[in-house]
Amino acid sequence: MFLPSDTHMAQAARTIQAMEKVKSRMAQLMNGLRIFLILDDVWCHEDVELFNFGEEMSSSFTLFITTRTLDMFPSSGACWIDIPLLRPEDAVSFFFLESGRGETLPSDEEFHIAAKIVKKCGYLPLAIRIAAKVARAFPDFIHSENGLESIPNHIVLTRLGQSHHVTAVEQTVANLLHRSFSIVTNADVCHAVKICFGAMAAVFYMEDNLRPWVSQDAVVMLWRKLFEEDENLIPYLPKLGKYRLYTMKDIVKLLKIMGLIDTRIGKQGRNPVERAEVQIHHDLLWEYGKTVATEFQRRRRGFDIASIESDFDIMVVEWNTAMIECYKNKINSTTEIGSDSVSESESDCESEADPYLYCDGHMLCWLPHHMIKGRKVNEALNLLMNKKFLKDRTEFLGILKGTKQHIFDIQTLQKMDNFRVSDDGTQLNVSCLEKSKLIAVLLLINHLLLSMNPTLFSEETQIEIGRSLVILGVSEQGFALWQESLECFKRALKIFQDAGLEESHPYILSTTEQIETYFFFLMWLEPEDSPLCLRLKHPQKFIDYDYGPSGLPLELSYPPNKGIVQINDFIGRNSFGDKNGLIYSCLGPKEGSTRVVRQGNLLHCVEGKGFLRFYLSDGDGAFICWSHSEEQKNEKSSWIIRNDGRISPLQNPKLCIAASPYPYLSLVAKDSPSCIIFKNHEDLRTSQDDNKKGKKKNISLELSSHPNLGIVTRPRKPMVEIGFFSVVLLFIGTAESSLFASFTKDQEIVFDAFDGFVLRCLGNILEEGTGLQATRDNCDRPRKGQQFQVNKNGSISPIEAPHLVLGFPEVTVPDNSILDKMKADARKIASKSIGSLGSEHDLLNEEYQKLLKGFYWV
Repeated sequence: MFLPSDTHMAQAARTIQAMEKVKSRMAQLMNGLRIFLILDDVWCHEDVELFNFGEEMSSSFTLFITTRTLDMFPSSGACWIDIPLLRPEDAVSFFFLESGRGETLPSDEEFHIAAKIVKKCGYLPLAIRIAAKVARAFPDFIHSENGLESIPNHIVLTRLGQSHHVTAVEQTVANLLHRSFSIVTNADVCHAVKICFGAMAAVFYMEDNLRPWVSQDAVVMLWRKLFEEDENLIPYLPKLGKYRLYTMKDIVKLLKIMGLIDTRIGKQGRNPVERAEVQIHHDLLWEYGKTVATEFQRRRRGFDIASIESDFDIMVVEWNTAMIECYKNKINSTTEIGSDSVSESESDCESEADPYLYCDGHMLCWLPHHMIKGRKVNEALNLLMNKKFLKDRTEFLGILKGTKQHIFDIQTLQKMDNFRVSDDGTQLNVSCLEKSKLIAVLLLINHLLLSMNPTLFSEETQIEIGRSLVILGVSEQGFALWQESLECFKRALKIFQDAGLEESHPYILSTTEQIETYFFFLMWLEPEDSPLCLRLKHPQKFIDYDYGPSGLPLELSYPPNKGIVQINDFIGRNSFGDKNGLIYSCLGPKEGSTRVVRQGNLLHCVEGKGFLRFYLSDGDGAFICWSHSEEQKNEKSSWIIRNDGRISPLQNPKLCIAASPYPYLSLVAKDSPSCIIFKNHEDLRTSQDDNKKGKKKNISLELSSHPNLGIVTRPRKPMVEIGFFSVVLLFIGTAESSLFASFTKDQEIVFDAFDGFVLRCLGNILEEGTGLQATRDNCDRPRKGQQFQVNKNGSISPIEAPHLVLGFPEVTVPDNSILDKMKADARKIASKSIGSLGSEHDLLNEEYQKLLKGFYWV
């Protein structure tokens, strides 16, 4: 009972006395009994003490406690059991049990997807149970991985039950996580700690890794910045001190005790000093942090005020900007902000110490990302184009990790609206200009990696350089930098081979596979049951017109990692086209897949390069090409897209688009690694003289440069009739199918299996990339074939172009004026960064030069 004159302190004392009296009375009533008392979901020691009746009992009393907090001061004599999360296999079993499947065994595909779902749930039973109920309500959920990334969000916001009375089981995970903060009994301090957690989730995440390990000092620096300068958070700073959270590091400790974050001690890059790092505990907690940040912005703007932009996106921009400001303030501050700060005295003695000792690892890894998220696009581009920043990044983080991080930042920028091409012409020019800057960054990385002499490094570092080149090559494909990309793959392969890796090593195999994506395979019509038939990756989207103005790429599911491309995008207009505006369609790298839209039964290229059609015949074996001519929009341009991805001509649905199993024969540079050497080159050279003497000798066109390969024709229907002449296209295929040939007295190459057919370049064009064919004029006075010669090394060249030889098709200069301009602009930008670092032409403005000076050794 309280007296009217009692102060708050007196009332609290009377309350405690009453509770202690009740506790003693309960102990008396239970004494003599064997008691086992369970306290579930305990958050503070006071709750435990209130129910610890055993202190006043002589009989058996056991107190069983479950808690999600870290007990820093366990009672003496207590037995502490740390129960981990569900094991992955147990989590999957629990998922299927809760989804109501009964004893029905899951398929391999269902088990694979369920394993990913429970991982996204953080292996938490309640979250898994919610996901299972969703799967039960929507059966298709388990059969598709498309929604996996949104699973944490759905689970955080989904209730289990339909009852109006919310039970513990029916609570959302968000409410359950809200209760995690009940350990902080002061409402204002609890709110401030939540904001810290929300800021960590909003700033320190990447699209491919929601909860990476990050520098604790960087997190602490951001929190201090927010509480010192954000008018909405400034009032909370003194309240944190009163709650004994004197520093931001104390909040880190509290969040760890609450089980919301993990901590570890590790080295950042090549920094010899171990630093503290933090990570959000699991994906669901990151999703909760996102919810906290969203609610903070909603309260700040007012719930009744509409917002065009996502509340979370607003906080991402604002708090990442604050992170950038932290670094700007860092160089002008005389007080230490985090253990990574560099004082003047430290900077002066760098020459005598390890140069990486004072390097800010978080800055080198994260600053461009903070700029991108803070929408400081120009600043991010300038930083990425700075040669010294790239050099320091690769030296500190390592060549491989530094290259990966630089490319990740480029890819993040590429996804932004500034770099997307729209249908508006003005925007297209702006987009091309911005894209040139991204290409310039890729060329800068290319210059750095190719300028390294692998022989000066250890074997481990050599392999790092090779792997970095492969990653760069893949990224360059996304910008249609086909020549540069192929050069990276070839250089990487040589590095791996020189480092002593076996031919069966995964790095050798994967790089070789990348190089082989640049082999181009001509396309034609085959019977629908042919194993050569192609299958689109997204047929249903084409059928349903499920795409935007930019269309869909003709990427394939079979064969994988391939797409339908226009050959002129890779080897130039004159090399494999004809005078009627036709361009050969080929099987090529998926990154170069032609983007098309459906216009009825037509497939029209969105970049204005015509529509898909077949020609030269009206049935089996007809070649596939692209045509610009409006007059040729006829029945040969109409297609049926099947549900399984196959494409059939409307007028002959029993046929499907297929691709050659072999690359076509082409002209390449004499010193090209793609040139071919003939196994029987001595006999071929001798046959030149023998035929002059009237002695004809047919010789197998097998290769020694590429064992088990030779010059072959198309497997089915090798000959095509084109008006007054016949054509046999030539390929590089299996040795047992090699053609036999010989020289005539006029230095023509004639083929034994095809009477009167002579070797000729397409269109008689003697340029790199031009395909070769065997032709015969169907008239009384046929044309002579082109003249060839056998070289000393066993290769074969046109007599009129001895600098060229027969070989595999290679990427040359593509026919793309827009890309040419972007590359030219990019080279100008990159050359300034490469050749003029520190001069008046440096790409970084003066402010950022000063800023960078405080980040790493100079």
